[in-house]
Amino acid sequence: MKYHELRRMLFETLSTVGFKPWLPKGAYYIIAGIDSLKDRLTAKDDVSFSRKLIERTGVATIPGTSFYASPGKGGNQVRFCFCKKVQTLEKVREGLQAI
Repeated sequence: MKYHELRRMLFETLSTVGFKPWLPKGAYYIIAGIDSLKDRLTAKDDVSFSRKLIERTGVATIPGTSFYASPGKGGNQVRFCFCKKVQTLEKVREGLQAI
């Protein structure tokens, strides 16, 4: 499968489970808003959200604040990588559907 197909697969998964993803044009990752999901995981910010997500689903993300120099920016975002095997993204879908 090509990267644009993997990107579409992850984008659709994220959209379906409640993230607000931004579709990139040329990257190998997707930034997604987490506002509508923070309460489900009882997370106060992007860092606690990322920790709780991996504990509950096995899906790893990078907190959005990691990418901004200004304090507080990116606190409602996480980053997912889609340059993975199809089977891995299918497991991501299964894991995220659990939240």
